Formats: sequence, C-alpha cells, structure tokens
Amino acid sequence: MRISYSFFLLLIVWSSIAQTQKDSINNFVFLSNDFDNEWTPKSAKLCLDGSVGSNVFNSAMFNDVLFRSGFISDGKKEFLESPEERTRLYAQFRSEMEYKISSNLGVYVKNKNIAGYSGSTKFTQLVMFGNANFQNQKVSSGDLQFISAAQTSAGITLKSSIGTNTTTKLGIGLNVISNYEQLNASLVSLYTAGAGQYIEAEFKDFYVSKRSLGLTGVGLDVNYDIEVAVNEKNKLSFSAADFNVNRLINQKSIYLDTAFTFSGYKYQFGNKEATFSEYIDTSFSAYINRGTKVEKWLMLPSHLSLSYSHLLSKKTNLTIDLTTIGFGNFGTAVIVSLDQRLGKNVKILSAVGFGNFTGFTWREALEYRTGNGLHFYVNIMGLQSFLLPLQTHNYGLGIGLAKRF
Repeated sequence: MRISYSFFLLLIVWSSIAQTQKDSINNFVFLSNDFDNEWTPKSAKLCLDGSVGSNVFNSAMFNDVLFRSGFISDGKKEFLESPEERTRLYAQFRSEMEYKISSNLGVYVKNKNIAGYSGSTKFTQLVMFGNANFQNQKVSSGDLQFISAAQTSAGITLKSSIGTNTTTKLGIGLNVISNYEQLNASLVSLYTAGAGQYIEAEFKDFYVSKRSLGLTGVGLDVNYDIEVAVNEKNKLSFSAADFNVNRLINQKSIYLDTAFTFSGYKYQFGNKEATFSEYIDTSFSAYINRGTKVEKWLMLPSHLSLSYSHLLSKKTNLTIDLTTIGFGNFGTAVIVSLDQRLGKNVKILSAVGFGNFTGFTWREALEYRTGNGLHFYVNIMGLQSFLLPLQTHNYGLGIGLAKRF
C-alpha cells in the first residue's frame, strides 16, 4: 500500500494603488505582534507560511517527497529503525491577510490546508512500505487518526480593552470546508502469516469518510487573543486560533467493526457464482458490522497557545510558549524564543523548542523596515536539517509584508 503526498508552492504578488502617504507604522509588526497592539487604522498585513513536523518522519524523507520520485535516501532506513512507539505528523500551509479599518475594527481573509496523522509506528511502517517485513507478526494501532482538509475563512476582527492592563482581540467569520478526508479507528490490527499464506485483520470503530474534493461544509471561524500586562516587564497571553464548527453537506462515512481471516481468492474462469466473501473466514469473530453513516458536524484542528513574556531590556524580550494542536491529538510543543531589536529598522528572533510531533526545533526570523514604512518578514524553521537531515523532523518557511496606506 502506497501513500503519496503533494506539496504546493504559492507565489504572491503584493500590489496596491498609490495613495496619499501617511505616517509609517511606529513599531515592528510580526515578531512582537505590534500590528495588533498598535492597531493603526488603514494598515494591512499579508502572511504566508508552510510547515511540516513529525516525531518519526525525518527531513531526508521530506526532501525525497519534494525533490525526488520516492523514498530513496537513508531517511527510509532511519524511519524503519525508529524506536518511537507512536508516529505523529502535522503539515500546514497558510495564507492570511488582515486590514485595520479603524482603531478597533478590521477585516480578514485566510486560507489554510492541513494534514494530520497519529498512529502506532509499526503500523505506520506497514502502511507506508507494505507487510513483507512483518511476516509472522501482528501489527496494531490504537486510536488511529488521519485528517486532510482545506478551509477558507473571511470575517471581522474586533479590539477591546479591559481596564488598563488587559487587551483582547476577537476574530469571527464564515468558514468554508473543501478537499476533506478523514479516518478514525479505536483499533486496527493486521497479522501476516509466513510466506503470506493468509492475513488476519481486525477493525474496531473504524470510520473513513468518502473523499470530497468540492464544497464539503460551511461553519463558523473564531480566533481569540487576550494579553495581560502583569507589570512593565512581564506579560501573559492566551490565544485560540482557528477554532471552528462546521455543518457538513451530504457527507457520508463508511464504518467497519469486524475481524476476519483472508487466505487468498481462487478464481474459477466462467463460474459466475463464486464470490470474494466465500474466502473470508469469520469463524473466530462473533460480529460483522459495516455500512455507511451520515456525517453532520466537523471540527478541524485548532491551535491553543499560552505564553509568558519577560522584557530583559529595552531591546530584548524573552518568551516561553506552550502550544497544542487539536487539543493535543496532533501534538504539543514548548518553545523558548528571544527577540532583539538591532538598530532602528531590524529585528531578529531565535527560538528553540521540542514537541511530540516535531522533535527538536530551531527557528530563526528576521524583520526589516524600509524607509517608506514597509515591513518585510522572513522566518525559517528547521535550520538543523541542512546539517543533520536524518536527525531532524521538521522544517518550514514563512514570509510576510505589512504597510500603512
């Protein structure tokens, strides 16, 4: 059984009609999120980023997918020898634009493509490269999860203050789901007898959606941020991004709850009465439950983040961030970052962290402000992959622009 992945590169052209030039944005807008803190009217921000991370799949395998025809590097061998009991993977490609209309009102448009997987490592190895290496073995995975979807959202953003030390931002809009595919199971197991003489399979609470390439559902997109200034040097913040509830349209899933033995199919030419089911032995199973079910609601993975920020000096800030994806189903990470202003127009950020879906991460970012107030931002994650591709399990790239008109 083979699985193929497609990654897309997107070229964005940022253009605008010449308008009367006003004062430039006073502060940097990406590394310290001052685009929201300042909330300058008639300013816009455009961001584009993509990332992939796994605790088992390595960067050499990601390179094979992107630049080669198959898994031909040593990354495959490293993957097959992994001691990890469970494999997690999460990939995301995102583009977003926001425009501040007034001092407390804005509008946004965003598009996001995600793919998430969680399952036992042995079962993942079997799915990726077949069961030839697992003869006389029973390979199982509990809590098997896979999801792939695209979502496009548009709505408004609102800023409010609570007292003098607390600020909040609420984004709420309409969400449209497409290219949806999902699989869930409480247990899937497969036993391969020697020389492939027969296969025993077991499925419990197995659901797989019928893949939808067009419009799948519509719903609500909610994003919420709150920041509390404890004192002049310390801040606490909480963020809930991409929280969504969607109503699916004519979406069905296939469910299966059974166990069987399959010892091969002996086809007799001209015999129209022979059926495939005759060769499935369910004598050791007391149940066979299968059919289709209508799916009505869908929640795609959201991001929850809790941060603590400490101002070390006027130009240097330290942040500790705890992030979880899909309420922990697709991973949790802790990141420590240090951002520093170099001169008047340059700001840099260095961050290291660890996640159970990314392994060790190393990120560097730079922001530059031009003379006319245009801010340019670039972010690179997984720099260690250039030196240690077999021991690195993540990388990503992000760019952004911001301007007041």
